[in-house]
Amino acid sequence: EAEARRVRYAALEKIADELGCVGIATGHTLDDDAETVAMRQQRGGFALGIPSVRGRIVRPLLNLRRADTHAFCNTNGVRFVTDPTNDDVRFTRNRIRKELSDETILQLAALGRHNRIASGLGERSHVATALLAHGIEPKGALLTDIQNKVLGRVGPRLSVSKQSWVWWEHDRLVFGPCPAQKPNLPQVHLRTGAVRSQVRSQEWGLTFTVGATIGATVGATVGHRSDGDVAELDADVIGDRALVVRQWQPGDRFVPLGMAGSKKLQDLFTDLKVPRFDRERVPVLVAGDDIAWVVGYRIDDRFKIGPGTKNILRLACVK
Repeated sequence: EAEARRVRYAALEKIADELGCVGIATGHTLDDDAETVAMRQQRGGFALGIPSVRGRIVRPLLNLRRADTHAFCNTNGVRFVTDPTNDDVRFTRNRIRKELSDETILQLAALGRHNRIASGLGERSHVATALLAHGIEPKGALLTDIQNKVLGRVGPRLSVSKQSWVWWEHDRLVFGPCPAQKPNLPQVHLRTGAVRSQVRSQEWGLTFTVGATIGATVGATVGHRSDGDVAELDADVIGDRALVVRQWQPGDRFVPLGMAGSKKLQDLFTDLKVPRFDRERVPVLVAGDDIAWVVGYRIDDRFKIGPGTKNILRLACVK
Protein backbone atom coordinates (compact mmCIF):
# COMPACT_ATOMS: atom_id res chain seq x y z
CA GLU A 1 0.00 0.00 0.00
CA ALA A 2 2.77 2.44 0.92
CA GLU A 3 4.66 1.64 -2.27
CA ALA A 4 1.51 2.09 -4.37
CA ARG A 5 0.98 5.49 -2.74
CA ARG A 6 4.57 6.50 -3.52
CA VAL A 7 4.18 5.45 -7.15
CA ARG A 8 0.87 7.33 -7.50
CA TYR A 9 2.33 10.58 -6.24
CA ALA A 10 5.46 10.16 -8.37
CA ALA A 11 3.24 9.70 -11.44
CA LEU A 12 1.22 12.82 -10.57
CA GLU A 13 4.39 14.86 -10.13
CA LYS A 14 5.69 13.62 -13.49
CA ILE A 15 2.46 14.52 -15.28
CA ALA A 16 2.40 17.94 -13.58
CA ASP A 17 5.95 18.58 -14.78
CA GLU A 18 5.05 17.59 -18.34
CA LEU A 19 1.98 19.85 -18.37
CA GLY A 20 3.60 22.74 -16.51
CA CYS A 21 1.09 22.57 -13.63
CA VAL A 22 1.68 24.58 -10.46
CA GLY A 23 -0.64 22.45 -8.33
CA ILE A 24 -1.96 18.91 -7.93
CA ALA A 25 -5.38 18.69 -6.26
CA THR A 26 -6.37 15.48 -4.50
CA GLY A 27 -9.77 14.40 -3.21
CA HIS A 28 -8.96 13.75 0.45
CA THR A 29 -11.93 14.47 2.70
CA LEU A 30 -12.64 15.10 6.37
CA ASP A 31 -13.05 11.33 6.84
CA ASP A 32 -9.55 10.69 5.44
CA ASP A 33 -8.21 13.40 7.75
CA ALA A 34 -9.80 11.81 10.83
CA GLU A 35 -8.58 8.33 9.88
CA THR A 36 -5.02 9.67 9.56
CA VAL A 37 -5.20 11.25 13.03
CA ALA A 38 -6.47 7.96 14.47
CA MET A 39 -3.73 5.94 12.75
CA ARG A 40 -1.00 8.25 14.07
CA GLN A 41 -2.39 8.08 17.59
CA GLN A 42 -2.61 4.28 17.41
CA ARG A 43 1.04 4.09 16.33
CA GLY A 44 2.19 6.39 19.10
CA GLY A 45 2.67 9.36 16.80
CA PHE A 46 1.66 12.99 17.13
CA ALA A 47 -2.04 13.66 16.50
CA LEU A 48 -1.70 15.42 13.17
CA GLY A 49 -3.99 14.97 10.20
CA ILE A 50 -3.39 15.42 6.49
CA PRO A 51 -1.72 18.74 5.57
CA SER A 52 -3.88 20.88 3.28
CA VAL A 53 -0.78 21.88 1.30
CA ARG A 54 2.46 19.94 0.79
CA GLY A 55 4.65 21.20 -2.01
CA ARG A 56 2.49 21.21 -5.12
CA ILE A 57 -0.11 18.95 -3.50
CA VAL A 58 -3.28 20.79 -2.44
CA ARG A 59 -6.33 19.21 -0.78
CA PRO A 60 -9.36 21.49 -1.23
CA LEU A 61 -11.95 18.98 0.04
CA LEU A 62 -10.65 18.44 3.59
CA ASN A 63 -13.67 20.23 5.07
CA LEU A 64 -16.16 17.95 3.28
CA ARG A 65 -17.34 14.52 4.41
CA ARG A 66 -16.85 11.56 2.09
CA ALA A 67 -20.64 11.19 1.90
CA ASP A 68 -20.86 14.78 0.63
CA THR A 69 -18.54 14.05 -2.30
CA HIS A 70 -20.49 10.88 -3.14
CA ALA A 71 -23.77 12.81 -3.06
CA PHE A 72 -22.36 15.53 -5.30
CA CYS A 73 -21.18 12.98 -7.85
CA ASN A 74 -24.51 11.16 -7.85
CA THR A 75 -26.48 14.40 -8.19
CA ASN A 76 -24.35 15.68 -11.05
CA GLY A 77 -23.87 12.42 -12.91
CA VAL A 78 -20.14 12.22 -12.21
CA ARG A 79 -18.90 8.64 -12.37
CA PHE A 80 -16.54 7.47 -9.64
CA VAL A 81 -14.80 4.24 -8.76
CA THR A 82 -14.80 2.52 -5.38
CA ASP A 83 -11.61 0.61 -4.66
CA PRO A 84 -12.63 -2.90 -3.54
CA THR A 85 -9.51 -3.19 -1.36
CA ASN A 86 -11.04 -0.51 0.89
CA ASP A 87 -13.11 -3.29 2.48
CA ASP A 88 -10.05 -5.37 3.37
CA VAL A 89 -9.70 -5.02 7.17
CA ARG A 90 -6.16 -6.42 7.09
CA PHE A 91 -5.13 -2.84 6.38
CA THR A 92 -5.05 -0.56 9.41
CA ARG A 93 -6.83 2.36 7.75
CA ASN A 94 -9.70 0.17 6.59
CA ARG A 95 -10.06 -1.35 10.04
CA ILE A 96 -10.11 2.09 11.65
CA ARG A 97 -12.57 3.36 9.03
CA LYS A 98 -15.13 0.71 9.97
CA GLU A 99 -14.75 1.49 13.70
CA LEU A 100 -15.21 5.27 13.56
CA SER A 101 -18.58 6.83 14.21
CA ASP A 102 -19.65 10.15 12.70
CA GLU A 103 -19.12 11.91 16.01
CA THR A 104 -15.64 10.42 16.42
CA ILE A 105 -14.66 11.47 12.90
CA LEU A 106 -15.60 15.08 13.64
CA GLN A 107 -13.71 15.02 16.95
CA LEU A 108 -10.55 13.52 15.44
CA ALA A 109 -10.58 15.91 12.49
CA ALA A 110 -10.92 18.85 14.90
CA LEU A 111 -8.00 17.50 16.95
CA GLY A 112 -5.78 17.22 13.89
CA ARG A 113 -6.77 20.71 12.74
CA HIS A 114 -6.03 22.15 16.19
CA ASN A 115 -2.54 20.63 16.16
CA ARG A 116 -1.86 22.02 12.69
CA ILE A 117 -2.88 25.49 13.84
CA ALA A 118 -0.79 25.20 17.00
CA SER A 119 2.19 23.75 15.18
CA GLY A 120 4.21 26.95 15.46
CA LEU A 121 3.42 27.43 19.16
CA GLY A 122 5.13 24.45 20.72
CA GLU A 123 8.52 22.88 20.15
CA ARG A 124 7.21 19.33 19.90
CA SER A 125 4.30 20.18 17.61
CA HIS A 126 6.60 22.30 15.43
CA VAL A 127 8.99 19.39 14.99
CA ALA A 128 6.07 17.05 14.28
CA THR A 129 4.84 19.36 11.54
CA ALA A 130 8.33 19.61 10.04
CA LEU A 131 8.65 15.82 9.96
CA LEU A 132 5.25 15.47 8.34
CA ALA A 133 6.17 18.06 5.70
CA HIS A 134 9.15 15.84 4.79
CA GLY A 135 7.00 12.74 4.52
CA ILE A 136 8.20 11.27 7.84
CA GLU A 137 5.78 9.82 10.39
CA PRO A 138 6.05 11.94 13.60
CA LYS A 139 6.13 9.07 16.07
CA GLY A 140 6.45 9.85 19.75
CA ALA A 141 9.83 8.14 20.21
CA LEU A 142 11.29 10.00 17.23
CA LEU A 143 10.01 13.35 18.51
CA THR A 144 11.56 12.65 21.90
CA ASP A 145 14.90 11.73 20.32
CA ILE A 146 14.97 14.94 18.28
CA GLN A 147 14.07 17.04 21.30
CA ASN A 148 16.63 15.42 23.58
CA LYS A 149 19.49 14.80 21.16
CA VAL A 150 19.30 17.42 18.39
CA LEU A 151 17.34 20.59 19.21
CA GLY A 152 19.72 23.38 20.19
CA ARG A 153 22.78 21.13 19.97
CA VAL A 154 25.34 21.83 17.26
CA GLY A 155 27.03 18.62 16.18
CA PRO A 156 24.69 15.64 16.64
CA ARG A 157 22.94 14.15 13.61
CA LEU A 158 19.94 11.83 13.77
CA SER A 159 18.65 9.48 11.09
CA VAL A 160 14.89 9.97 10.66
CA SER A 161 14.35 7.80 7.57
CA LYS A 162 16.33 5.77 5.04
CA GLN A 163 17.13 8.91 3.05
CA SER A 164 16.90 11.75 5.59
CA TRP A 165 18.87 12.99 8.56
CA VAL A 166 18.16 15.92 10.83
CA TRP A 167 20.59 18.25 12.61
CA TRP A 168 20.70 21.70 14.20
CA GLU A 169 22.22 24.65 12.35
CA HIS A 170 22.45 27.92 14.28
CA ASP A 171 18.78 28.54 15.14
CA ARG A 172 16.98 26.02 12.97
CA LEU A 173 16.35 22.35 12.40
CA VAL A 174 17.72 21.12 9.08
CA PHE A 175 16.56 18.09 7.09
CA GLY A 176 18.71 16.58 4.40
CA PRO A 177 20.39 13.49 2.99
CA CYS A 178 22.95 11.76 5.13
CA PRO A 179 25.94 14.13 5.26
CA ALA A 180 28.96 12.51 3.71
CA GLN A 181 32.08 11.87 5.70
CA LYS A 182 34.51 14.76 5.76
CA PRO A 183 35.93 14.96 2.23
CA ASN A 184 39.68 14.62 1.97
CA LEU A 185 40.40 17.20 -0.72
CA PRO A 186 43.94 17.64 -2.05
CA GLN A 187 45.98 20.81 -1.90
CA VAL A 188 46.10 22.76 -5.15
CA HIS A 189 49.32 24.63 -5.95
CA LEU A 190 48.87 27.79 -7.99
CA ARG A 191 51.46 29.48 -10.17
CA THR A 192 52.09 33.20 -10.34
CA GLY A 193 54.09 35.11 -12.90
CA ALA A 194 53.92 37.32 -15.93
CA VAL A 195 51.24 35.25 -17.65
CA ARG A 196 47.83 33.96 -16.67
CA SER A 197 47.70 30.41 -15.30
CA GLN A 198 44.85 28.02 -14.68
CA VAL A 199 44.49 24.80 -12.68
CA ARG A 200 41.49 22.48 -12.75
CA SER A 201 40.86 20.25 -9.73
CA GLN A 202 38.49 17.35 -10.33
CA GLU A 203 38.32 16.57 -6.62
CA TRP A 204 37.23 20.11 -5.76
CA GLY A 205 35.14 20.40 -8.91
CA LEU A 206 36.65 23.86 -9.41
CA THR A 207 38.95 25.77 -11.72
CA PHE A 208 41.42 28.14 -10.06
CA THR A 209 42.74 31.00 -12.19
CA VAL A 210 45.63 33.33 -11.39
CA GLY A 211 45.76 36.38 -13.63
CA ALA A 212 48.94 38.07 -14.77
CA THR A 213 50.15 40.70 -12.31
CA ILE A 214 49.04 44.15 -13.42
CA GLY A 215 50.14 47.59 -12.27
CA ALA A 216 47.82 49.73 -10.17
CA THR A 217 46.77 53.17 -11.34
CA VAL A 218 49.32 55.60 -10.01
CA GLY A 219 48.02 57.72 -7.16
CA ALA A 220 44.53 56.20 -7.21
CA THR A 221 42.83 54.51 -4.30
CA VAL A 222 42.08 51.20 -5.92
CA GLY A 223 40.22 49.83 -2.94
CA HIS A 224 39.88 46.15 -2.18
CA ARG A 225 37.79 43.68 -4.06
CA SER A 226 36.38 40.28 -3.21
CA ASP A 227 33.28 39.64 -5.27
CA GLY A 228 32.18 36.11 -4.48
CA ASP A 229 34.48 33.91 -6.51
CA VAL A 230 36.84 36.67 -7.62
CA ALA A 231 39.44 38.47 -5.51
CA GLU A 232 42.08 41.12 -6.18
CA LEU A 233 45.06 41.18 -3.83
CA ASP A 234 48.22 43.23 -3.42
CA ALA A 235 50.78 41.27 -5.44
CA ASP A 236 53.75 42.80 -3.63
CA VAL A 237 52.43 41.71 -0.23
CA ILE A 238 52.18 38.16 -1.58
CA GLY A 239 55.70 38.49 -2.99
CA ASP A 240 57.36 35.19 -3.77
CA ARG A 241 55.30 33.20 -1.26
CA ALA A 242 53.76 30.01 -2.63
CA LEU A 243 50.01 30.13 -3.24
CA VAL A 244 48.17 26.99 -2.16
CA VAL A 245 44.45 26.17 -1.96
CA ARG A 246 43.51 23.82 0.86
CA GLN A 247 40.69 22.90 3.22
CA TRP A 248 40.23 24.85 6.43
CA GLN A 249 41.88 23.38 9.49
CA PRO A 250 40.98 23.60 13.18
CA GLY A 251 42.75 26.60 14.68
CA ASP A 252 42.97 28.50 11.37
CA ARG A 253 43.04 32.26 11.97
CA PHE A 254 43.13 35.25 9.65
CA VAL A 255 42.42 38.99 9.67
CA PRO A 256 39.03 39.56 8.00
CA LEU A 257 38.87 42.57 5.72
CA GLY A 258 38.24 45.73 7.74
CA MET A 259 39.37 44.26 11.08
CA ALA A 260 42.53 45.05 13.00
CA GLY A 261 42.79 41.76 14.88
CA SER A 262 42.66 38.13 13.87
CA LYS A 263 39.67 35.86 14.03
CA LYS A 264 39.18 32.11 14.00
CA LEU A 265 37.95 30.86 10.65
CA GLN A 266 35.48 28.66 12.52
CA ASP A 267 33.97 31.78 14.13
CA LEU A 268 33.67 33.45 10.73
CA PHE A 269 31.74 30.45 9.39
CA THR A 270 29.46 30.57 12.43
CA ASP A 271 28.82 34.30 12.07
CA LEU A 272 28.02 33.91 8.37
CA LYS A 273 25.84 30.84 9.06
CA VAL A 274 27.83 28.59 6.75
CA PRO A 275 26.41 25.06 7.28
CA ARG A 276 28.90 22.80 9.05
CA PHE A 277 28.78 20.22 6.29
CA ASP A 278 29.56 22.86 3.66
CA ARG A 279 32.62 24.25 5.42
CA GLU A 280 34.84 21.37 4.38
CA ARG A 281 34.37 22.35 0.74
CA VAL A 282 35.19 26.05 1.14
CA PRO A 283 38.57 26.66 -0.57
CA VAL A 284 41.10 28.49 1.60
CA LEU A 285 43.91 30.27 -0.27
CA VAL A 286 47.13 30.57 1.72
CA ALA A 287 50.19 32.61 0.83
CA GLY A 288 53.04 30.92 2.60
CA ASP A 289 51.75 30.45 6.16
CA ASP A 290 49.03 33.14 6.00
CA ILE A 291 45.45 32.86 4.83
CA ALA A 292 44.96 35.40 2.05
CA TRP A 293 41.43 34.55 0.91
CA VAL A 294 38.53 32.47 2.19
CA VAL A 295 37.04 31.89 -1.24
CA GLY A 296 33.53 33.25 -1.62
CA TYR A 297 33.54 34.99 1.76
CA ARG A 298 36.45 37.25 2.81
CA ILE A 299 39.96 38.29 1.88
CA ASP A 300 42.56 38.91 4.56
CA ASP A 301 42.96 42.59 5.43
CA ARG A 302 46.76 42.30 5.17
CA PHE A 303 46.51 41.47 1.45
CA LYS A 304 43.98 44.12 0.46
CA ILE A 305 44.56 46.70 -2.26
CA GLY A 306 45.19 50.19 -0.94
CA PRO A 307 46.55 53.60 -1.97
CA GLY A 308 50.11 52.27 -1.78
CA THR A 309 49.43 49.22 -3.95
CA LYS A 310 51.66 49.12 -7.02
CA ASN A 311 50.79 45.69 -8.43
CA ILE A 312 47.56 43.73 -8.36
CA LEU A 313 47.04 39.98 -8.56
CA ARG A 314 43.58 38.88 -9.68
CA LEU A 315 42.34 35.41 -8.70
CA ALA A 316 39.19 33.51 -9.60
CA CYS A 317 37.57 30.26 -8.54
CA VAL A 318 34.72 28.89 -10.66
CA LYS A 319 32.89 25.60 -11.14
